Amino acid sequence: MKINVSSKNLKKAVDSIKPCIATKPLMPVLAGIKIECVEPDNLVLTAYNLAEGLQVTCEAECSAIGSFVILEKDLSSLLDKLKGDLEIIIYDNKATFSTDKSDVEFQTLDATEYPDLMFKIDEPIGSRLLANSFGRAVDACSVSVSKDETKPLLQGINIKADSATKTATLASTDGHRLTVCKFDCEWDIDPVTLPAKFLSKLPDTIAEEIRMSIGINEALFVTDDSISATCRVYEGKYPDYESILPKSASRTLTVDRLELLELLSIAEVAIANNVVQLSLKQNTLTVSSDRDAAKAISTMECVLNGLPLNIGFNLKYLQQGLKMFDDEKVTLNINGALEPVTIVSSDGFLLYLMMPIQIRN
Repeated sequence: MKINVSSKNLKKAVDSIKPCIATKPLMPVLAGIKIECVEPDNLVLTAYNLAEGLQVTCEAECSAIGSFVILEKDLSSLLDKLKGDLEIIIYDNKATFSTDKSDVEFQTLDATEYPDLMFKIDEPIGSRLLANSFGRAVDACSVSVSKDETKPLLQGINIKADSATKTATLASTDGHRLTVCKFDCEWDIDPVTLPAKFLSKLPDTIAEEIRMSIGINEALFVTDDSISATCRVYEGKYPDYESILPKSASRTLTVDRLELLELLSIAEVAIANNVVQLSLKQNTLTVSSDRDAAKAISTMECVLNGLPLNIGFNLKYLQQGLKMFDDEKVTLNINGALEPVTIVSSDGFLLYLMMPIQIRN
């Protein structure tokens, strides 16, 4: 079998799917990328780790129908160095990559041992999502995903959509904070929780639309530039996060976002137990931290509607939340020193909720 392909196009295809290569594969063949000639003018490349898979098509000229597997580390290393057009000859369990200057030969692995993806690429596609909005929501929700491997459901991002309200909602929580993103969607998606690490692997340079289909245990994503991805669905009911969202706020604190981040950075030098204190007054916000041998106090202008209050936060959580927003000014919606605090973006796309920390004298 002979294949003619641009090294640039092949490298782009390999780079887009290699995040799903298993770091510790259960089968030797899963350390490789499966390359299939299924049509005279296309290659199909697959990376799969038994839980998540990515598949992409690449323009090429194929002399025959067939498939082979090559180790990803070998293929990626080679494509980092080769330029121009490639001729690939597959013969006697070997793949020879040739340019006008070089020939490089690799042993291939048996493609018949490569497991099939859970979902096939020709499965019927259900809901359609704007790729830009979906990717932005995944990035934001990834901040609040739990790192606790004993709570797999909280390591996922919950996805749902309602055609009646024409809204898709993505949410994540680690039990201490919550991120909720909403954007336009005309399709229905029953609530489903998918691995956040997988969703973050979806290529950044995808086209305008993602099509999504949910099976009993699997989910399939297909973009309109020939990339498909499949992953497992987490079992169990996701926490009812909407029940903890405050209906109103007795105080609102409006500040310059970047200036507050600057003051929080200064507070890091004297932080203890990652707790920072905010003292709210009518026109002044004081940010302070202290430990046995150090203290940091900074002030900035603010607009406070409501009564003064001292409130504590996890410094890291507050910093990460503020960095998700693009707005010049942000408003913290506050009720009490131990009640949930929310920040909402000006376009309504993003809501970030934090639980305050009790300040001990």
